Amino acid sequence: RAVAAYQQAMTVPFAIETGVSYLPMGDDELTDGEVVAAVANQSGCGIVLDLHNLWCNERNGREPVLDAVGRLPLDQVTEVHVAGGLAWDGLWLDAHSGVTPRPVMELAELVLPALPNVRLLTFEIQPAFLWRLGLDGLHAHLDDLRRLLSAASRSTIRRLARPDEHRRASGEGPQPARWEASLAGAATGWAIGDGPIDALDPRAVRVMRHLVDAGRDSRVITAAPITMRLLLAEMEGERLDGLLARYHAARPPALWGHDEAERFLCWLMDEPPSGVARLHDAIALDAARLAIARTGAPQDVPLEGDPADLLALAGARRGGRADQLWAGLGGLPSSSRAMSST
Repeated sequence: RAVAAYQQAMTVPFAIETGVSYLPMGDDELTDGEVVAAVANQSGCGIVLDLHNLWCNERNGREPVLDAVGRLPLDQVTEVHVAGGLAWDGLWLDAHSGVTPRPVMELAELVLPALPNVRLLTFEIQPAFLWRLGLDGLHAHLDDLRRLLSAASRSTIRRLARPDEHRRASGEGPQPARWEASLAGAATGWAIGDGPIDALDPRAVRVMRHLVDAGRDSRVITAAPITMRLLLAEMEGERLDGLLARYHAARPPALWGHDEAERFLCWLMDEPPSGVARLHDAIALDAARLAIARTGAPQDVPLEGDPADLLALAGARRGGRADQLWAGLGGLPSSSRAMSST
């Protein structure tokens, strides 16, 4: 039903992606491939085949990649994704943190000739990890992917073996609504529904909580860049981590980055850290930017000092966590004073 609603509202084809899950596979569940196949078959939508997602699932004890792919209507696959990942707390994460691992490249080499309608091969990497790879490394990896595509285009259409039908246990698991509420509560740290389900794996919960919190921080960094630049410049890494952890515990997550940033700025006004100069000015400027984005109306912003000096202060860099997070922020304009005048 959701796919149908999207397709009615859009003028371009719609596709669903094969997802990643860090939870153990339950005997009462559909397999990863069965879920995507059921939605695609019933809705007629396209499929984005993310091979690294499925490889993460296999490495973390879920369905093997080729079994999952073999259950899909392969003529509905229009796009393929590859990426790199990393190990964290004993699980393999879809972190988009480097080049595509060799096993995933081998899977792509095997699977691509079986996809008659694929239009795009996408390599995914987070900007914060790109500096480790470098442009030379990126270009070399893209050349490898081009060779992979060229070889697939010259191959005859390949048939993949269909796996045996999945045999689900006769016992019933938790109701879907309760499962979803329990999972959301565990991943966010905020109680939702009527309490947790014992079957949730603590290790998977830790990973999901970490990813949710990191996603919240990323949305705040994007939507409130002046305030976050100032905090990065003025606070040591552990102290900033503690500030963000207190925010996560004090306010529930918001779906959209704009709302998350407004929520964070309001909380920061009530709980300002000590020793951060010009923090109220930074909050005021970011709040005005968000208000303009929401309403389109001009905003008057009373400031305690020259905004150019504030931008210069927020542009100061420190080592450690600040350097790790800085890659996702981008640089300040070279003409801060001209920007402040505008």
